[in-house]
Order: sequence, then C-alpha cells, then structure tokens
Amino acid sequence: MSEARKKILQMLAEGKISVEQSEELLAALEKDTKASDHKRSFTEEVSRFAENFQKQVREAVKKAEPPGHEFKARIKEFGGWVQNMMGSMVAEFGHGRGEPVDGVSVEFSVPEPDGFSRCRTCQVENLFGSVTIREGTAFALRVMGRISHAALAGQPPNLWFGQHGLRIEGDTLHLGFDRATPTRAVLDLELTLPTSLALRCRSVSASLSIKGPFRVESLKTVSGDIHLHGAELAGASLETVSGDFFVEGGSVAADGVSTSGDFRCKGARIGRLKMQSISGDIELARPEVTEATEVSCNTTSGDVFVGQVQGPWSSVEAGSRTGTVKVTWEGTAHPGLRHGTKLESGHAGAVFTAESVSGDIEFV
Repeated sequence: MSEARKKILQMLAEGKISVEQSEELLAALEKDTKASDHKRSFTEEVSRFAENFQKQVREAVKKAEPPGHEFKARIKEFGGWVQNMMGSMVAEFGHGRGEPVDGVSVEFSVPEPDGFSRCRTCQVENLFGSVTIREGTAFALRVMGRISHAALAGQPPNLWFGQHGLRIEGDTLHLGFDRATPTRAVLDLELTLPTSLALRCRSVSASLSIKGPFRVESLKTVSGDIHLHGAELAGASLETVSGDFFVEGGSVAADGVSTSGDFRCKGARIGRLKMQSISGDIELARPEVTEATEVSCNTTSGDVFVGQVQGPWSSVEAGSRTGTVKVTWEGTAHPGLRHGTKLESGHAGAVFTAESVSGDIEFV
C-alpha cells in the first residue's frame, strides 16, 4: 500500500474527511497511478520494439544474397532513422532519458577544477550531444546545449555543471553524466587536455572526436560515431552497437566488438587488433605493420578489407559468413593445412587465414 493511500485512510479513520471525500481522493490517486504506469509501460514498449527491430535488421542482412554495400548502407540508414524516431517519441512522452522538454539554451566555460594537477585519467560520459577532445597544455572546457529549467532550479548553468557534471575521485577526472544521472540535458562538450592524461569515454548517442596522441583505454557507445585522429589505443577496449569507429593515424592495440557499426582504420600503426562484428564492415587501409603484428577481423555478414599494407605481416585472420573478404598483399600462397589459405609475405612463416561460408574471398 502506498504512503498516499495510507494517509487518506488515516484521515478517514480520524474523521478529518468523509467517506465520500475519501472515495474521491482514492479514485484520483488510482487515476494518477495508472497514468504513471502507462508512461512507464510506453517507454518499456518503445525500448522493447527498438531491440526487436535491431534483431530483425540483423536477420535481414544475414539473409540477403548477396549483401552488397548499397543494400547494407540503406539498411543502416533506415535503422538510424527509426532509432531517431523512437528517441523523439520517448522525449514527447516526457521520459527522463535526459532530453530537456523545458530546456533553456546555455553556453559557458568551466574553469580548471581544484586537484586537476594530480589527475592521470579522464573519464568522459555523455549520453546525448557531442564530445570533442583536443590536446593542449592546460585544462579548458566549453559547454553548449540545453538544460531543463527543473534541473537548473535557478542555479547559474556553470555552477550547476560544476556541481553535477564534474568531480575528481582519486587520480581520475570525471566529466559529464551517466545513465544513472536523472539530470535532463543535451550538451556538447569541447574539452582541451594535456596528452599526459589517459582517456575513457562512454556515450549513448553522443558523437565523440579525439584529436591528439592521447592514450585511450576504452571507448563505448550505443549509436554515436567515434572519430580518432592520432590517438594511441594502448590495450584499449572498443564497444559499439550501431555507431561507427573511424581511426586515422596513431597506433592500435585493441580488442573490439560491434553489432552493426563499422570499424575503419587508416594509416595507423597496428600492434594487435582483434575485432568482432555481426553486420558491420571492417576495413584496414594503409596499416603500418611489423613482424610482430597480429590481426583478427571477423564479421557475420559484413565485409572485411585489408589493403595497402606497409611492412611485413606476421599473422592476419579475416573471416565473414556471408560478406566479402578482400586482402591486398605481396608474396606467395599455398593451401592451409585445415582451412583457408596461408600467405607468405615479408618473412618466412607469416600466416594469413581467410574464411567465408557463402561470401567471396579475394587476394589481390
């Protein structure tokens, strides 16, 4: 029994209200409760629909013969449209996903927090909006977007952000808002940091751009795209549902998983890369490799492309069940002992393994 219902019955027992009045109050309370339950059930139904839709899209991609680039591009475009539509519907019904229906536009700068000099790691979490991180000699943060009037509660936006979106724990600087934070805000964060700080970033639909030789430890997103320029993925963990990863320059030593998001890497030094995807494409263009480099790229229905390799390979594994696998290389080839093809390139003993169920395999 809810506290409100108990209070009404207590007032009736004490003679403070009549039976008729108590019935009216209880009826009104029940009506409000049903409305609240309807709002929650609507949100749950939307979330369930989105999950089922993603599954159906993946099944459609798997069954398509052949799953060409144009088909998959259209499917991803349609999926993105549906996802945006679902987000708009949820926002219209007042679901606390963070979108400020009563929002006010803000733009302000945040000063360097006390204790920043002892920080060694920066963890950025932004549900919606965008995050841009650039290298610099000192801390600087510019915030733009919308915050709900209810969340601000009369506070100046910069003081509100300093209280709710910025804290230091141990040697880690925490910026932004995670899923557990009830604050309603859509914010773009433009952050400048010394490259001595390691980065950990999470988002839902927020896009992320990192420019500079930062050491990146983990990147997680649901639908936001992630762009890295010159970053150092040192033993990094990469996770995405439908967002795409774009890596240009820098170095890569990472493990990654993707549902339908693509992973595209251009001109980076590859130490180790293990990438698993369901329907996303995996592309390595102009990778710099050594004899110690190990690469494993596997996708269910996406395509895998490895080309314009700079340096001698040691080991490459590329697999797709229904997609196309294409590897550009130089050297000699001979049948593998169990499956696939072994390619010798750069030095004796280098091993290339390519496997597909119904897709094409091409060595150029």
